[in-house]
Amino acid sequence: TRARRSLHEQVGATPRNATWILSSYWIVFTLGRFANAKLLAYWPKRRLVALSAIGSVIGAALLLASRSSTMLAAGAMVIGVSFAAIYPTTLAIAADRYQGLAGTIFGLLFAMGLCGGMLFPWIVGHASQSAGFRVAMVVPFAGAFVISILAVLQYRTNA
Repeated sequence: TRARRSLHEQVGATPRNATWILSSYWIVFTLGRFANAKLLAYWPKRRLVALSAIGSVIGAALLLASRSSTMLAAGAMVIGVSFAAIYPTTLAIAADRYQGLAGTIFGLLFAMGLCGGMLFPWIVGHASQSAGFRVAMVVPFAGAFVISILAVLQYRTNA
């Protein structure tokens, strides 16, 4: 069936290309962590999280719309650099806001992050197997969209 076509058939990504695309995600993610530390000298934390969340929606939209491995790589890299700032900066915001409860808040945020890091790839893998790559890319898009809404609301509320 059309949904069960391989990633290579859908966007031209061979297993080798897919490995390089995944590697590029982690490379820009890591570089993004360094860059974000510098950006915090110029931007408020909430603005960085909101802009990063919006960037993640753009990257996820590229993944969703990708018709080539080049576009897939671009989407992965945009998501990587965008996701780099969200988690650590959110931890910093929480520490600033709930100083007396920092341990509890950190525990909750770490637990939520680990659950997402465990469940999202599993869901995407199963969705890819049963419905195809294109349908599976709705999962990261939906997640990025929800993060974006929450981050923008938080930024506007406390700006």
